[in-house]
Amino acid sequence: MKYTTETKKGDLRAKCIEELARKRGLDEIEALVLDNRLLTLIKIISTGLGEDMNLNIVPGDRWKYDTETNQIIFPVELLLISTPEEIIGFSAHEAGHRQISRHNLRKAVFKRFFSREYTRLLLNAFEDSRVDNWLISVYKGIKHYLDITYDDLLPENLGVSTYVDHLRGEIAERANISCHPFLLYPNLEYLLGMRYYWRYSRLPSQIMNPEVTEALERTYGDFDAIFNHYPSGRVSEVEMMEYAEEA
Repeated sequence: MKYTTETKKGDLRAKCIEELARKRGLDEIEALVLDNRLLTLIKIISTGLGEDMNLNIVPGDRWKYDTETNQIIFPVELLLISTPEEIIGFSAHEAGHRQISRHNLRKAVFKRFFSREYTRLLLNAFEDSRVDNWLISVYKGIKHYLDITYDDLLPENLGVSTYVDHLRGEIAERANISCHPFLLYPNLEYLLGMRYYWRYSRLPSQIMNPEVTEALERTYGDFDAIFNHYPSGRVSEVEMMEYAEEA
């Protein structure tokens, strides 16, 4: 997904409006209309596919579905850099999390994953693939929009992935070094390799860390079973939790 380093949501929103007016030659009123149209699109897709009119849409730093607050959080920066088709893909993905992603920290399996950041990220990456496959199985036309979204994030040539660019910039800024993020955090390269397999049904050839290649080759045989372990259509909350726990 696309990211922003701004933390003051109100300031960022104002900057987005100013930038829309400057870059696209719109006056302030026209920029506000465009902004509202994109926000309305997020709301329609999220609440429609999420089948929850009480789902809240709020600005933030990155795309995320918050299960505790029932909120889909989106980066306001997307109003500058995303097409309506990409917004549909992003919104649909988060709506998919609203539909089938469940966790219960009182259960040992979830407690284990949430006890460490790297295992939480692992769970989330597998959940992303499971959610996307469920969406495609239920909403036949949504694959078109997910493909547009992932053309930027998961291209066949991972060297031009915007996700990699984001990690490189974030880590270089924090650690004051310029090396590739995967050299510092090989677990992130594993996650990207797994998501690459989800999209292309093969492992990527551009892996920096030999231990990541070994781990992917050792485990990819189990990926499809996890990716495709989701409810058939719409089911009860109990069944959703059972599928999430089993996956």
